[in-house]
Amino acid sequence: MSLAPLLAITAFVVIPAAAQAAPKWEHCVAKSIGKFKDHTCSGTTVANGGWEWEVIPTTTATSQTKEQVKTHGVLTLTGNNGLVIVCQVNDKGVIWNESGVGKDEVTEFVNSNCKAEPEKCKPGTIVASGLPWKTELELVAGVIRDKITGVTITVNCGPGEEPTLTGNLTPKIINSNPTFAEFGAGSGELVAGALKGTVSGKDVLEQSNGWAVRAM
Repeated sequence: MSLAPLLAITAFVVIPAAAQAAPKWEHCVAKSIGKFKDHTCSGTTVANGGWEWEVIPTTTATSQTKEQVKTHGVLTLTGNNGLVIVCQVNDKGVIWNESGVGKDEVTEFVNSNCKAEPEKCKPGTIVASGLPWKTELELVAGVIRDKITGVTITVNCGPGEEPTLTGNLTPKIINSNPTFAEFGAGSGELVAGALKGTVSGKDVLEQSNGWAVRAM
């Protein structure tokens, strides 16, 4: 009996499994022999000296390799009651790889210069709580997403109108220059009773020293 059909079936089963490997975090680091010309790991390649993409070493019980990161962007919270609040966002956190999976924590989530519609929502601020928020990279239908669990924000629209929305969000991670989290369709919703809110916009991600990171 030929083994060819069995081997073909085995290959068919194994290849999709390998293609679905969990994404990991990488950072751009200075190398004595590098491939890129600057700390964004982009631009003209160089033969000697420069920068390279490197997978952040896996965290174990005896070795903690966590990268300090920061984000900035503009996000919009849209409620099913007609409320729309647009804020500038500045976050801080850490990223690392654990057991073959990229993970991170949001340790600060600061919203500023918020503008709300309708105008009766005053002062129209958003305050985060329950930090740090745990997150984990996942591959969904070929798209890298960052699953943020335990998101909790309080919207201040004046006395008696301060709902606290909770839930999980799953923005896309777009490896660009720079890398950013893209909130929009498929990113989930936050809930406070009958009030439901969705988030849209982009949040740029980089190392705290300004060097580049990405998810692969």
